[in-house]
Amino acid sequence: MWAGATHHRTVHLRDGHLCSTREGVGGERPESRVDRTSFVRHNGQVEYGGLSWTAGARNHRVSRAQVRYVIDHAGLFFVQPAAPPDRPDEAVLFLGDDEAGAQLEVVGVELADGRLRVIHAMPMRTGYQDLYEEAKKWRQ
Repeated sequence: MWAGATHHRTVHLRDGHLCSTREGVGGERPESRVDRTSFVRHNGQVEYGGLSWTAGARNHRVSRAQVRYVIDHAGLFFVQPAAPPDRPDEAVLFLGDDEAGAQLEVVGVELADGRLRVIHAMPMRTGYQDLYEEAKKWRQ
């Protein structure tokens, strides 16, 4: 449910992706890259009938309050279309700052009952910087 969405367009990204990074040489985590999958931008206020979390959504120690703040203040969010069988649902990406100013990336899927299930939340990776800057203009 996209309450208030007023505009959208399809774009192609050059770097970064929504899946988690893998351990690199020496235990370092390499920066991930956004794949060349199309995202659709939506601006407007989103309203969900509540939020739910997967166990993995807390892997990076981002609190529920931080996630809510990013979602509640997003004026622009991104939708990655489903790609069955690996990704059967659309992924909704929110990029924003929490109340303390930490840049975060939050990913969820819409449920049939109108809720958003948060499946990923972490400090924002550099591959999303361009999208973050675009979304920043729309924050509420």
